[in-house]
Amino acid sequence: MTTTVTLRNDFHNTTVDVRVPEDGRLSASQVRRVRRELCGIHDCRCGVVRGPQDVEYLEEPDGTAIIR
Repeated sequence: MTTTVTLRNDFHNTTVDVRVPEDGRLSASQVRRVRRELCGIHDCRCGVVRGPQDVEYLEEPDGTAIIR
């Protein structure tokens, strides 16, 4: 079963909906999509997932992420 969550970037006023599996782990391709849709500017320092969130978003060194 998957859950859909909305991640936000309040600097750029952007959002992205992402499907999260039960284990809460996003694949590397999902993380790339989140980064592209929330910011997309290569050298921007906004932090991508920024501002109040309904979930905790943690990027891993291997390019995946965990959502709690």
